[in-house]
Amino acid sequence: NIPWRRSNVRYASNEIYVDMIEELDATIDCNGFLSNIGIIGQLMVNCKLSGIPDLTISFNRPDVIDDCRLHPCVRHLKFASDRVLSFVPPDGNFKLMSYKISSRTAKGLHKNVIPFYVKPQITYKVS
Repeated sequence: NIPWRRSNVRYASNEIYVDMIEELDATIDCNGFLSNIGIIGQLMVNCKLSGIPDLTISFNRPDVIDDCRLHPCVRHLKFASDRVLSFVPPDGNFKLMSYKISSRTAKGLHKNVIPFYVKPQITYKVS
């Protein structure tokens, strides 16, 4: 018995959507290098799977996740030991996880440069 999921859920087409949404907060110096960076992210899920699915999501670099909040459906002990998300999802839309990546960690990931160029432009209007 799982409190967040009915056992008789049925869909004609089984599908699940996982959106990774990240917010990048960065300070770039005059040479285009990062002087400060922080990343805040979340995994948003829309689950339309029949029955009681048991799912696992693993990360390429789980060691960079500094601070996270997990939905109650996630097996917390499994995440703490193996750094994988193992869960039976609720039906519909929910936030599976929110996380932060610290400035120190994020700077190491991107080697102090970001994958896009920011060109400052200043316009003065004389009245």
